[in-house]
Amino acid sequence: MYEKELAKLDGQQIMIDQQKMMIESTNFDVGVITSIKAGKDAMKEMNKNMNIDDIQDLKDDLED
Repeated sequence: MYEKELAKLDGQQIMIDQQKMMIESTNFDVGVITSIKAGKDAMKEMNKNMNIDDIQDLKDDLED
């Protein structure tokens, strides 16, 4: 009887450990996605401050 209960508890512990790993993995994925979005937003903001004409003028100046 005790062995049956121990086997049941072991199975439950394994399931809890698997769920814990899935939660940790999902939390990591959320962090990655959040970082990627922040990087995309930062690049978008920097691109707003760039002007293709200014870049061409700078290139022309450097070539002279």
